[in-house]
Amino acid sequence: MNIASLAFILIFITSCASTTIIRTQTDGAKIFIDNQFVGEQSAVYTDRKIAFKESDLRIEKEGCKTQTYTLQKSDQIDYLALVGGILMVVPTLWIMKYDPVTYVPYKCHEV
Repeated sequence: MNIASLAFILIFITSCASTTIIRTQTDGAKIFIDNQFVGEQSAVYTDRKIAFKESDLRIEKEGCKTQTYTLQKSDQIDYLALVGGILMVVPTLWIMKYDPVTYVPYKCHEV
């Protein structure tokens, strides 16, 4: 396999992923995405979902009311995926990416 093919495959694979840092202002707040625990107060989240797909974001803290949000990719374009899409069509499904940091306005409302 030549270097150009290897570079193309590497760009194709990595351009499908999108990452965001999810942050809350509440100490000890547990962060769940699609019912999977991802961190406490701050979490790094990466996925390969296609554009316009949403994830369920849930914040919990003992003694506080659970709050839910929708996590969706922003209007930022992933240019590597766009170039790959022009060359191969399929990666155009991944041209949107998350904001680098997603702030969640979670405040503890006691139960």
